[in-house]
Amino acid sequence: MNKKRYLLLLYCLLITMLTGCWDNVPIEDRGFVIGSAIDLKDGKVDGNYDLTLTNQFVVPPGLNSPMNGGSGGKAFMNLSGSGDSVFAIDQEMASLTSKMPFFEHLKLLVVSDELLETPHLFADVLDVFVRDKEMRRGVKVVAAKGEAKDILGIQPENEQLPAVYINNLLEVSMKKTNLFKPMHVGDIHQMLLTNSSFIIPYVIAAKNKVDYKGGAIFHGYEDKLVGFLDEKEMTALNLVNGDTHGGTITFTYDGDLITFKINNAKSDVKLDTKDPESINITVDIGVEGGIAEVFGNKNLNNSQTLSEIEKEISKQIETMTGQTIARTQKEMNADIFAFDQKLNERHYHTWQKIKDNWDHGENLFAKSNIRVNAKAHVRTAGASEKVEGNRKE
Repeated sequence: MNKKRYLLLLYCLLITMLTGCWDNVPIEDRGFVIGSAIDLKDGKVDGNYDLTLTNQFVVPPGLNSPMNGGSGGKAFMNLSGSGDSVFAIDQEMASLTSKMPFFEHLKLLVVSDELLETPHLFADVLDVFVRDKEMRRGVKVVAAKGEAKDILGIQPENEQLPAVYINNLLEVSMKKTNLFKPMHVGDIHQMLLTNSSFIIPYVIAAKNKVDYKGGAIFHGYEDKLVGFLDEKEMTALNLVNGDTHGGTITFTYDGDLITFKINNAKSDVKLDTKDPESINITVDIGVEGGIAEVFGNKNLNNSQTLSEIEKEISKQIETMTGQTIARTQKEMNADIFAFDQKLNERHYHTWQKIKDNWDHGENLFAKSNIRVNAKAHVRTAGASEKVEGNRKE
């Protein structure tokens, strides 16, 4: 009896040692993709859109410099394929590289503005990036002016991999200016599920670098790109949302140019839903920061002068945010300020009555009365009163 138990135990151990992953792929057979770009090649063909997918593969030998014994060649290779299915194009690329595309290290997805402007197409092409088990919901998404594949074709001077360069640029930009918050696949998926409008960083390929053009507004209900915001309007958006810890406001005071650096900003949104057909929204914005630059000979240590500058900054914030809100109401009718979410949270029953007519249908968002009140505080005026002495006329 003991011998039978021993043999059974030995048999189980042998079976365990012989098992392995049925779908295991040797690392040398994997094609590591770190960036993908999707363009609209042509219109509908047999009822489906003709797409172009460009994948950026890492070429390991090129990652080493010639001094370290590397080949000195490119560290990446961009391959493009066309078809009506993103997944099918990926599978075909295996025959072009002799390696199976592997997406667990994907950092960036670039989508052309032409594709985004086509109703419902963005949600369709994003499906594979949400559904595939290799994909990560933290992949950053940017919109490209012109062809998306051009973004992956730039040659940055200080980085061997364009996709890594753009990924790092997004992170640095967020920390330094707080204007362009990266949008991730997971964030966009959630927005699409709730028909909410959102902003995607908008970029353009410029020789050896990528330039920011602002933000691309994607209308959640219409499921397409409806407009753009420039950098100043992006600052206004962040101030209304109250989630900014950076950015600048440049204005003229008493004939001199002054730059105010935003260190912190908070916003408080009040909703009056007594008349659901004409909702009153009040946004109170509090901003703290310092004077970063002054052209002229102002004495910023003077309390009266400083108080007047704070009033001017407050006025500038009210103007820029008011204009941005009005433009999104009249031109794009897209609630990118999350007012819909606040209505759902604070006035649930009212929201259930109007949600089908908020930024579509009767367009109650466009009919809402939105007012902004701003209060700026200059905490620091600089380490020096002025650079040069009094000017002599």
